[in-house]
Amino acid sequence: MIEIKQHFYTEIQGWTTFEDLCRAVVRTFGDGSHFVEVGVWRGRSAAFLGVEIYNSGKKIKFDAIDTFDGSEEHLDPNSGWFVKELVEDKDYLYKDCLENLEPIKEYVNVIRGASVEKAKDYPDGSLDFVFIDGSHKKQDVYDDIEAWFPKIKVGGYIAGHDVSHWEVREAVEDYSKETDIQFYSDTSMDIWFHKVEPEVELPYHIAYSKPETIDFSYQSVFDTLHLDGDIVECGVAAGAQIITFKKALEKAKSRKRIYAFDSYCGIPFAGPNDTEQPGIGKIEHDTFLPIENRLRTTGVTVHSLGEVKDNFIRHKTSLDEVFFCEGWFQDTLTEYAEQIERICILRLDGDLYESTLVCLEHLYPKVVKGGFVIIDDYGLEGCRKACKDYFGEVPPLTNIDGGGVHYFIK
Repeated sequence: MIEIKQHFYTEIQGWTTFEDLCRAVVRTFGDGSHFVEVGVWRGRSAAFLGVEIYNSGKKIKFDAIDTFDGSEEHLDPNSGWFVKELVEDKDYLYKDCLENLEPIKEYVNVIRGASVEKAKDYPDGSLDFVFIDGSHKKQDVYDDIEAWFPKIKVGGYIAGHDVSHWEVREAVEDYSKETDIQFYSDTSMDIWFHKVEPEVELPYHIAYSKPETIDFSYQSVFDTLHLDGDIVECGVAAGAQIITFKKALEKAKSRKRIYAFDSYCGIPFAGPNDTEQPGIGKIEHDTFLPIENRLRTTGVTVHSLGEVKDNFIRHKTSLDEVFFCEGWFQDTLTEYAEQIERICILRLDGDLYESTLVCLEHLYPKVVKGGFVIIDDYGLEGCRKACKDYFGEVPPLTNIDGGGVHYFIK
């Protein structure tokens, strides 16, 4: 258990009115997330966010970007914001910020440079949260939004400070009008913000897992387009994830195939390596029965193949290049796995030990380097044990939804 670190940001000169926003994004995003703050000044808000990240125990990367050159008013002796030390030492603000952030330096990566130029170092769709609080000149704010907006992942947020400042407000309004993107403001925190939503309607309402998993599946298709291989899901349920994969492929104009393995009649009975019966709880049957006697439906998560195909139609999603492999994994994998040469995304949602293990044995060797492996049920003991038994040492996992859904890149 981590030792809670006390906040010290109030000891640093600067302005913060958006502590609640910082707390919210740390709660919302999980391990592997990436945050950027543009406009750091002496590090006050970066110190607050850094401590929140530390106290969360999450592995969140946080970059704090500033030129540390100050603005015109900081160099003007007649200004109320004049910083004498900056005139004498152009590195003063940079060194002062590093000193202020020393207690949390392992959680805040301070980067010196111009916002628009530094944005070029980040791939599009790679960031979960960007907060803009640099120059308040109208054109500079507009340029910052334009540079950083494409960097946000689906489900991520872009936000900024001082929406009460007329130049900031007009820059946000102009960008909104020109792009037809809706921004919102919160006067209590003096911020503007926008959540990046998928450009298509996704099937959140038929998913068994949290919306974050749908957003992740959608984004993962674009992250793996450059790789050879198809997409495989084992454990389809109502079809939310494979519909999401297909919608992303359609958006990308990709002909990658999707293989959808499921019994299409529900989850089977647990075995001796499971500690619960998914969807029911306590195991009340003999788990040591031969597996062929346990490969029958418990009546949990029952969605027929016809229902899943109907869901594709309802969501206006093509069934082309989607291959449905109906039956228990132990039977269908031996029949269909040979047809699959390479896999760029493998999504495992079999719940049970035996279901997870057999999928790993047949399919993991086909995952290409750089491919995504998504494990939906790592919160279940049987699934965790199957991963440990297969890998020996499970690859480092990144959490997707704050619960049991994790992934790693091969």
